[in-house]
Order: sequence, then C-alpha cells, then structure tokens
Amino acid sequence: MVLFGLALAISPSATLTIQPDKVLAVAPRDVNGFSYEAMQLTDPNYFSPENTELVELCKRLSKHGVLRIGGNSSELAWWQPTPSTPTPPEILAQAKRAGPWTNRQPYAITPKAIDNLAKFLKKTGWTIIYGLNFGAGTPARDAAEAAFVSKKFGKSLKYFQIGNEPDLYTTSDNGGRPKGWNFENYKSEWLAIAHTVIEKVRDAKFGGPDVANYSDWVIRFGKEVGPLMKGRLVALSGHYYAMGPAGSKTSTIENVLKPAIRNAKGLDEIRPTCESLGAHYRMTEGNTCYRGGQAGVSNALASALWGADYILEVLAHGGEGVNFHGGIGSHISIALGGHLPGARNEADIEIAKTGTFYSPIAGTPQFGYQARPLYYGMALAEKFAGTAFIQTTLAGTDANVTAYAARENSGKYLIAIINKDLSKDLTITISGLPKASGYLSRLTGPSLDATQGITFAPEGTKKTSIHSINVPHGSAVLIRA
Repeated sequence: MVLFGLALAISPSATLTIQPDKVLAVAPRDVNGFSYEAMQLTDPNYFSPENTELVELCKRLSKHGVLRIGGNSSELAWWQPTPSTPTPPEILAQAKRAGPWTNRQPYAITPKAIDNLAKFLKKTGWTIIYGLNFGAGTPARDAAEAAFVSKKFGKSLKYFQIGNEPDLYTTSDNGGRPKGWNFENYKSEWLAIAHTVIEKVRDAKFGGPDVANYSDWVIRFGKEVGPLMKGRLVALSGHYYAMGPAGSKTSTIENVLKPAIRNAKGLDEIRPTCESLGAHYRMTEGNTCYRGGQAGVSNALASALWGADYILEVLAHGGEGVNFHGGIGSHISIALGGHLPGARNEADIEIAKTGTFYSPIAGTPQFGYQARPLYYGMALAEKFAGTAFIQTTLAGTDANVTAYAARENSGKYLIAIINKDLSKDLTITISGLPKASGYLSRLTGPSLDATQGITFAPEGTKKTSIHSINVPHGSAVLIRA
C-alpha cells in the first residue's frame, strides 16, 4: 500500500483506490509559474506586452500563474534609476569575489525594464515574486528599487525575495561570503534590508529564504524571522533540482524518473512551520538538474512526466506551487560563470541560444517561441489548481508509477496517473469513485527521449469507461469524472 506521490512495485495490472473522505491539502489557483534570471531584464523587450507570443503561452498555461525573477545572476544586478547612476562599488567588489559557478558580470536594471514587465504582468494576468540583491545589495539601494517596483506592479506583486541560495554563499563555487558566515549573519543582514524596504513600501510582503536545498534554514527562517515580521513573511521558499549537475554521468532519463521519497519528507517537515505562520511553502526555482539542464533529458518527454509528478506531489503535501527555472542559454551561462555543461555538442549550443535545456519555453522576440515538453507536464498539473487533493492507494504493482486524485469545487473528480517506467505498460483498475465514466486526456510522445511530438490532448469529447485504464510506459493520463 502506498499513499500519494510514492511509487510502488507494480505488475502489468494494478488497482487504484480513491478515498474521497480523506482530504490531504487544498491547492491554490496559482500553482504554476516560471523562474527567470534577473539578467533577463537587460532585454526590456522580453517581458513586454508587445511580446505577444510569450504572453499567449503564459495565458495558455495558466490564468493565475506566477513569474519569479531572481537566480544566480541577481547577485550582481543593480538598480539604475537614471542613465547617469554609476555602478555601485559593492557590485564591483562582489564581481571580483564571485566563484567559478556564479555570475561575474555586473548589469543594470532600468525603469524601462520594470515598466514593460508591469505591463506584461497585466497582459497575462500573472503575479510576480521579485528578487532583490542580497549578495551585493545594500538596504538603501534595495529599498529604492523595491519602492519603484511596488509602485509599478501594484497588485501584481506577490512578494519580495531577498537574495538567492544564501546557504551556498560560503562554498568555493559561490564565494559570496567568507568562511564562518552562517545563518545568524544571514538573518541579521536580511532583516536590515527588509526593515529598510518596509520604510519605503509600507505594505511590503516577503518570502524566503530561497535556499538551494531542503535544509534547516527554511524551518529556522520561518521560526526565527517570521515572528519578527508580524505577518509580512507570507511564504517560505526553497529550490529543488531532481538530479545534477548537468554534464554529469548521473544526469540521465533513468535517474530523473526515479521516485524521490525525500521530497515528501521535506515538505512534511516544513508544513507545520508554514501553518503556524499562516504562510505557505513554494518551490521558487528548480528543474530536472541544475546548471542549465541536460540536453536530451531536460528538454525531452521524460521532463514532462517528471514535472507533472513533482508539481502534484508538492500540492498533495500542502505546498503552494512550483516555479520551473528557464530562460535563454546566454543568460543562464553567465549566471553560471560562463558555463553550460549540459550541452553535448555544437548542435546543443544552437538549441540553447533560444532556451536552455530545462526551459519550459524556448524562444526570443526575434525568433519566436516554442513550448518545450516540460510545459505540457505543467499543463497537466494546472488542471489541479484550486482542487482538494484526496488520498489514494495504489496496489499490486512493481513499475514506477504515481497517482493523484482531487475533487473540484463542482464535485467532479480528477485523477492523474503518471507511468514513469522505462518499459512496463499498465492496466489500472480504479475504485472508489461515484461514477464509472469520464473524460480522458493523455500526455504522450514518441519516446522518453523525444524532444518533439509531445502532446497533452483529450482523446475525444465523449465519455468513456474509467473502470479500467491503459497507461503505457512513458506516458500519463488525466481522468475527469
């Protein structure tokens, strides 16, 4: 017997039992989102209402999506309110200290970029998590930027984050802080910036600590910083990459599809702290593997199955949602100190020019846009936005399959069955639902390593029996009954 999100040993036929009376969590409307490097703002035309293809792809995915701006590159971003504003000395000093796997290129964020981004958000209907510079930021400069951002974004501003992956600052790859710098130092510096931001933005809200891993930093941040913020800390946040780094022998389709039981454990540990604060947990940056993704894995059908499964697991354990990282290869490469290790050859370098390998959307205003396989996995998970997740039991199996169920406000039920097995097709008998028929949609593609031909589409407009469902390996099915 296995509960939500855990894969069981499966045989060619299995039984999925739905338990409608056992509610696990209620998902919000804004479960899906994208994460971009702050450096993307150096092109003011990217997040612009005139970038209609990108606007439509966002709207097609979700009416309530969340954009997150941050990443490694944010630590050398600086607010330039006027063309004559010089590069701050703190930024130049940080660029010299930066480690080999972090951004070493300072850049300015201008009012034009923020103006266009505000209009982009209005056009899409999305909200934003906006990252302020912690690595080389100062309270005064961050507060000035926050004041401008808040005024322009208005209700589109979900909350501010301050910094990116501070738990890695003392590593040799990062170099953001000297050895011995710790959580206490981080908390003190974070609070100094936050309090100065509040002086400029009276209704400012925050999320954090935006760490690289599930760690005690998330819980400590909630318990120690939350009470000091008096209701302003509305989110605890962290990052999650299923494997990595890109370029390693372990960044494979087989590994990304393996069950990851530690996800549920980490989420369950964080949940009580969130509930005590009246806050939520959000995975604000992550993907299949870190450092830009792995070509042939992160941009293949396997990533769509992994992505759908991961989002639904987060929601089933009380998380608010997921922001998958992406963007064009040049910005990701700069954020990684000039590296893009997931590229196998020159052809991959060409692919990355319009979207690094793990990006859910590839494209630029000049060349147009294309939904990558991960986008379709997100589209499947989007169907569960605003639903109440209920417990399931999956039995009689030994293949790598997961199952989730939820109840809509209308009383209809949703079931997602994700067969991540490399070779085993399944026939699953479903019990516990009041109805024996419903509508099916399937997430499929030519093969797990396919980068083209991935679809998430209904089989038809007529109801079909859902007592017994065929789920081929390397595919997923969504049932609405």
